[in-house]
Amino acid sequence: MFAQIKADQTLGTENSVVNQDVIIKGIQSDRIDGGAKRGANLFHSFSQFIIPEGRGAYFSNPDGISTIFSRVTGGNGSQILGTLGVLGEANLFLIDPKGIILVLMPN
Repeated sequence: MFAQIKADQTLGTENSVVNQDVIIKGIQSDRIDGGAKRGANLFHSFSQFIIPEGRGAYFSNPDGISTIFSRVTGGNGSQILGTLGVLGEANLFLIDPKGIILVLMPN
């Protein structure tokens, strides 16, 4: 099953770009690029954010970015069943007013 991560186009020319089927840290993943840079912050916006078990989603961390904010604007909650991460040292915030289901899997 593929991750279901869809940018919502609310950031105009600074939209998020989801690159599907990239191998990151040994697993099939989506790499999330683009977004709106404001100082040391990077903003992303999605209509849907679902990571199935066994897959990953990783945010790119451009130079000078210390915090990544990601909002989900769709009508359903987000689901994190796989791996969510940042390709760098930035802090990541995922915000969804409909809620986030997070399933922790043993290593």
